[in-house]
Amino acid sequence: MFAYKTDSENAISLAQKTIEALAEHSTGAAKLPEEVKQKVSNVVIETQAIIGMIASGLEVEENIALLENYHAKNTALLSDINNYLEHKG
Repeated sequence: MFAYKTDSENAISLAQKTIEALAEHSTGAAKLPEEVKQKVSNVVIETQAIIGMIASGLEVEENIALLENYHAKNTALLSDINNYLEHKG
């Protein structure tokens, strides 16, 4: 059980850092199209829900795997947004 706790803490920590960066883009400060901001906002909410389920002890193993999948997608989304903003100038 201790390994799951460590795995979940690491997964949550990484995911939270990524969604914090994404959340900054959904607030309106970034020059992103509204539909992209809405998608980012939805992704943040969905990821927070998964984190909440892990913290509550609900199907921890399955939700860690789900969180890792979301984290990979969120990281790619963040990279795409940063590239878009960099090239948009």
